[in-house]
Amino acid sequence: MIKYLSYLYPMTRKVTSKYSDTLEITWYNGKKHLNTKNANYSYGSLQAILKFGLEKIELKHMNSILLLGLGGGSVIETLRQDFNYQKQLGLPPCYLAFLESKYLLLIIQQKHPHL
Repeated sequence: MIKYLSYLYPMTRKVTSKYSDTLEITWYNGKKHLNTKNANYSYGSLQAILKFGLEKIELKHMNSILLLGLGGGSVIETLRQDFNYQKQLGLPPCYLAFLESKYLLLIIQQKHPHL
């Protein structure tokens, strides 16, 4: 229901996070967006820029990729679906600590059940 109402009016909920102060979860135009004061973890124009940059790299020659961030929340899906990159992806331990938030984990698990 919220998803469909978001086409008429954005629906936002704020929750506190141990690592990121306040997380803002917004349904807008049928999509869920996750933002903090200093970062945007949602799909959108950042994904188009990320995809453009990844097109310049020969991914088929790489055995693994270390992710230092999630690239607007879409880097894993972009690598897996748009570039068919099925090899190993890794996040540094300090970034994994940030993922404690149950809302962020839920979004990642829904989009990337293979992680």
